[in-house]
Amino acid sequence: MGGLNCFARMAPVATGIAALLVLAAGGCGGHSLGDPPELHPATGKVVSAQGAAVTEGMVEFRSTTDAQQSARGNVQSDGRFSLETIWGKEKFPGAAVGEYEVTYYPAMGNDQKVSPVTLAERLKIEAKENEFVIDLGATRGEADTR
Repeated sequence: MGGLNCFARMAPVATGIAALLVLAAGGCGGHSLGDPPELHPATGKVVSAQGAAVTEGMVEFRSTTDAQQSARGNVQSDGRFSLETIWGKEKFPGAAVGEYEVTYYPAMGNDQKVSPVTLAERLKIEAKENEFVIDLGATRGEADTR
């Protein structure tokens, strides 16, 4: 009888572990994100106050209306970047239509510190090919968009 009594005490623990495994397998919300939003090409160039191409770092466009929506692009050696949207665990080229706060993150220096620059002006992604010039030297973070 002692073995049966031990099993009865362990059943709730086993049920709890099984429930945790089901939640972990299904993700926190238990649902998928579905298809990504409609994305549009968004590219550009980052330039310094002197007008020279910035050769490294990252640009992030964060939606002003949806905290979960952002697009990022690594700055290449010629200063150019192409935005990608991360949806779930995948990257997709482009960004969704909307207004975005833009932040440039320079590459980490030897001191292991990064000083991001957030532009004062918000930029808009439109349902077309979007091209931006991110001017880090513009007064109050103004950026030229074309």
